[in-house]
Amino acid sequence: MKFLKSGTKKLIFAFVILSTQAKAQTLSLNEVLEAVERNNPLIASYNYKISAANALASGARSWMPPMIGIGFDQTPYRIANNEGFFNRNEGSVLVFLEQDIPNPAKLKAKQNYLSSLAAIDSTDIGFTKNQLFTEAKTAYIERFIAEKRLKIIKEEFDLLDLMFQSSINEYTLNQSDLTTIYKLQARQHTLEAMEAHEVSAIKEATVKLNYLMNLPQGTTFTIDSIIPFHGYKLSNLDTTTAFIASRRNDILKIERTVSAMRLNNLVTLLSANPDFGIRYEHFDMFGNRNAFSLMGWVTIPIAPWSVKNYKSESRSIVYQIEAMNFEKQNRINEARSAMYQALLLTMAEYEEVYHYEKEIIPAYKKAFQTGLLAYRENTGTLMSSLLAWDDLIMAQTEYLYHLEQTYKAEITYESTIEKR
Repeated sequence: MKFLKSGTKKLIFAFVILSTQAKAQTLSLNEVLEAVERNNPLIASYNYKISAANALASGARSWMPPMIGIGFDQTPYRIANNEGFFNRNEGSVLVFLEQDIPNPAKLKAKQNYLSSLAAIDSTDIGFTKNQLFTEAKTAYIERFIAEKRLKIIKEEFDLLDLMFQSSINEYTLNQSDLTTIYKLQARQHTLEAMEAHEVSAIKEATVKLNYLMNLPQGTTFTIDSIIPFHGYKLSNLDTTTAFIASRRNDILKIERTVSAMRLNNLVTLLSANPDFGIRYEHFDMFGNRNAFSLMGWVTIPIAPWSVKNYKSESRSIVYQIEAMNFEKQNRINEARSAMYQALLLTMAEYEEVYHYEKEIIPAYKKAFQTGLLAYRENTGTLMSSLLAWDDLIMAQTEYLYHLEQTYKAEITYESTIEKR
């Protein structure tokens, strides 16, 4: 009776779940990734960082503001008793206007350098997208596998109820013992614990997906029930430097950083070019005719005591560029190795899943069906059927483990080549 009640509860639970899911939206993996790309706030933050860098570069050619001043010039502290302050022959009121005129080549070089920083930020978007896509794929697959496990558990419950009723009937006829009944009860409690674990795994994966898609927690949706493999092969692997550099945002970031450093080096070298300035002064003379002064100036950055500063800075940038080039080569080698390893692991998992689907699980199913048939014909025991059933369930569990590992191996490989 306890098992019948339990089975009834499970049917009610399944009905509620199916009714809820019928109203929920079904999201494919591609739709989840599109939602992550469209809604995740971390990606939006990088867009604003790029806008900030572009805004900074747009003002790089501006000049310093002009300066204006007023004051007294060559005015003595004391005046004669018969003179007024503004009615004498000494001193003047000075009004001046001054403007620094930067070198146009320097301004252009500075603008190009600042614009290159926005290009570096754009690689951060690609790198972050790849990380978020990897997290979303992993969570999606974890929910997919958990739902597969839950389906097997529900099938076990149904078979367990039948076996329990059969065992009760045999016990009343002295054809079974309490040991078998207790084993069935223990198996039921084990399944209940497994069911709770998989339900929790589904909820955790859903929470992670809602977070990545920037959806309210508690949003419900269903996922695809079938996810085909991509079937990656070694013949599809491209480990050329050009391919890796074009796909990997971390390597592209190094390249753009080097380009920015070269532009910064040009800014440094242009320190050898002069800057200019102009100053106009107006003198309102006390008791004399008004006068003016107009002056221009140019800096002399090639003076021996000033050359060392920008030349040493330029050499430092050149050394940093060389270091970045070696780092780029190391990243390419590292990426090439990771691509090979991930693809080889994926292909090995393909092989294992194939053996489970085509050979191992069918063999265990035949063994269980044979044992069950023998039990029904009274030529076998319920215990032998239980053992064959346990073997089948263990094989199915191992199959789902390798299935999950295969999907995750594909995800790892796609992450190494930054494929969505």
